[in-house]
Amino acid sequence: MKKISLYIIAALFGLLFLNSCIDDDFAEPIIVESIFTLPEGAIVKTIPELKKIYTDANPRAKNPIMNADLFKVIEEDFYVSGYVVSNDEFGNFYKNIVIQGELDGSSEGINISIGESDLNSKFAVGQKVWVKCQGLTLGLYGNNVQIGGGNYWYKFKEFRLSPILSPAISSHIFRDGSIQTIPTKIKTIDQLTADDRFTLITLNDIQFKGGDAGTTWANVLNDHSPVFPFKSTIIEDANGNELTVFTSDFSDFGSKLTPTGSGTIIGVLSAHNGEPQLVVNSISIADVDMTGNRFGTSGGDNGGDYSGTLIKVDNFNADFTGQVVEKSITSEGWHNIKEKGSRDWIAKVFNNDTYAQSTGYKATDDEIVSWLISPAVSVSTQKVFSVSTSKAYWAHADTKHPLEIVYADDFDGSNYKTATWQTLDVTVAQKSDGDNAWISSGNVNLPVIDGKHISIAFKYIGSKTETTTYRLDKIKVSE
Repeated sequence: MKKISLYIIAALFGLLFLNSCIDDDFAEPIIVESIFTLPEGAIVKTIPELKKIYTDANPRAKNPIMNADLFKVIEEDFYVSGYVVSNDEFGNFYKNIVIQGELDGSSEGINISIGESDLNSKFAVGQKVWVKCQGLTLGLYGNNVQIGGGNYWYKFKEFRLSPILSPAISSHIFRDGSIQTIPTKIKTIDQLTADDRFTLITLNDIQFKGGDAGTTWANVLNDHSPVFPFKSTIIEDANGNELTVFTSDFSDFGSKLTPTGSGTIIGVLSAHNGEPQLVVNSISIADVDMTGNRFGTSGGDNGGDYSGTLIKVDNFNADFTGQVVEKSITSEGWHNIKEKGSRDWIAKVFNNDTYAQSTGYKATDDEIVSWLISPAVSVSTQKVFSVSTSKAYWAHADTKHPLEIVYADDFDGSNYKTATWQTLDVTVAQKSDGDNAWISSGNVNLPVIDGKHISIAFKYIGSKTETTTYRLDKIKVSE
């Protein structure tokens, strides 16, 4: 499975998002068509040529802690042009616009830091602009060259690119002509290249990965952090290629849920240290249309039909080593399914021990039902099953338990709602047990069914009020 490895840090996109709260209400754009005429004899450069001025001046600058010497003031008098592909209309971009060099996206774009909000009223998506570059400043963030008005000392840590301030905007950025429709480039995840950066792209036949489908686009309420006010989710294609979608907590759609189906998404492609990431302008049907059936690469859904692949084994021993911490469990052969609510089983670690966890803590869901279903194990001969469980912060009624352990011999990888599940009599952590104390089930005999395989399911049931945290580890079936 080909996978684009993604690493997200708080400074992604540099000044594309600023850590200050913004008003969700934006004025409707009232844009009077302007015609810009280049001065006689004006020099015109492409965006790649503009970026090369920086890289030529700083050939060794690569992911540095920026100091004042690593910024480049543009001395030559020339212009670049491009078409606006992002602004602040829906709050996912703030005090920045991105322009791509050509209308069809055949030339890469650049981020421009501008010291004003409500940029949508001046620079609508599809507006052609000319930028007079002399006197502006080039800087680097995440190995992306950006353009602004200067630099400033940031939190006693490093210098950062400062925006083009209001008095200078009209002297450096000029609108030209009427607003155009951007014919977005249709790409697949594995086709993305450096030439696509800071351009508007369309990805077809993708879905949000299991644990990220049906979750909020951004961090909300108690999950919001002013230190890191952004959230990353993962989209995937049917071949297992992955791409991060990055969303500001201040976007006006941040509390909406990501789609649970498959389809099309349109956004601006960015990158950090060479790794691509997508930022959407909005979640309107024109930008995000994902109502098709899911395909089975990730192991999760949010109440729709899950099309997983059933893997049959003789035995298994799952301790979740190698799972990505704070991400959905994706062990081969396992099915991680959100039947109700926004929570599934995720990997957690403590004292170098990785385990699976589901919880209603800080959830906003009226109901949470999450399944973790094992590969189908042969029971033609006597097998024994064991698991370690623990709980924390019990918040269920005495008559209800957060966990059910059940098995079925007719689960086919997708019919978890209609399979014939039967209860396994297993010792598990109870309310009276200490928080975080691991309770071993000991060996439990599985039923012997000649010629059959059974899948064992761990079903967490909770809500925004029934928030007990429950954990699984060392799940084993053996002779």
